[in-house]
Amino acid sequence: MSEENVEIVRSAYDIPYGGDEWLARVDRFVAADCELEDRTLPGVARGLKGPEAMRAEAAHMREAFEDVSYTVEDLVDLDDRVLVRVRGSGRGTGSGIRIDGTLGHLWRLHAGRVVRLDVYGTWQEALDAAGLSV
Repeated sequence: MSEENVEIVRSAYDIPYGGDEWLARVDRFVAADCELEDRTLPGVARGLKGPEAMRAEAAHMREAFEDVSYTVEDLVDLDDRVLVRVRGSGRGTGSGIRIDGTLGHLWRLHAGRVVRLDVYGTWQEALDAAGLSV
């Protein structure tokens, strides 16, 4: 199952974030009771679970930033979890200021479905959460 989990997660980054194809994947691979905790945007999807939480997060990001993208820099297979170091970038909708930085995403999957996604503001925070501190 681990290889399948890695491919499911990897595929989330291979298509434009928040677009129609991405949203179709959310519906296909996100469990109805999936929990999302984004420590970089606390409260954005508060109280929401499943595809609704992922859609709310994507809508917020696409409102706040133009050209939002995530590029995988490293991917760590942890059996039922997949840890991803990503470079996130975008341009502020109102300000036009370009942002670019490294984040950590920790995905948990069960039976081919995403049951939890934790977003961390730094790679180190994600490593610590995964129990892989260096």
